[in-house]
Amino acid sequence: MDEENGQPIVEAWREQFGDAGGVSLRGELAHFPELEHAIALPELQTDVLEGSYLSWNGEGIEGPVHVIWRTSDGTRVGMLSLDFFTAEGEISLEDMHLPRGYQAQGLGRAVVAELAALGDALGIEALITMAADVGRYAWARCGFDFMEDDTRHLVVRSAAEFAGALGRPFDGSSIAHSWELAEYAGEDVPLAQVAQLRGEEPPPEDAPAIKFGQALLLGPRNNDWPGRLELAAGSPSRTQLAREE
Repeated sequence: MDEENGQPIVEAWREQFGDAGGVSLRGELAHFPELEHAIALPELQTDVLEGSYLSWNGEGIEGPVHVIWRTSDGTRVGMLSLDFFTAEGEISLEDMHLPRGYQAQGLGRAVVAELAALGDALGIEALITMAADVGRYAWARCGFDFMEDDTRHLVVRSAAEFAGALGRPFDGSSIAHSWELAEYAGEDVPLAQVAQLRGEEPPPEDAPAIKFGQALLLGPRNNDWPGRLELAAGSPSRTQLAREE
């Protein structure tokens, strides 16, 4: 952990724990304003779920944070789960879900950007996640990169095989980062074609096509990958996160 940057907030949070060394976040989130701000979404209510807490483990702050977002009438529209490990210099995004009506509006990127800023304040080195399902594409676009070269090779190889099944040209030899695959140029792919190759039920006839790079990441089965967003200023991940949608 970057002591110079992270220590003031770490100490401020520790003061909230009192003699117990930890605190449940149910009803206490306002005592951690930096965290409250980081996980909020405009015009939505943030509810902390049971089992959310922060504690001091002797070296740093740790703990899971589970929240759901609701509209003003109480309708649930999304969820987010985090794990803090300040001693290890990481915040883990265990899960984030937004329903279709709230996707493609930049909300996911906004949350990641706020968590990155919180990570800076805590002296965190990286955000980490498991890019699964639609997250394979969404996390890549936000700047989460492959943790290992072996992972990159496997994902790119699966993309090449799927491109071949689509009958599309693809050259992954120059792909160094996950978002380069996500943004790989090519004609949009009908969802019906993706569903057919995956052995799934066809989508509605009016379902929009998806971008070629999106198909390359979402089409192959069993192609989840661990992702890491390096928070160092000027890192490729941070540059990707800062890009305009």
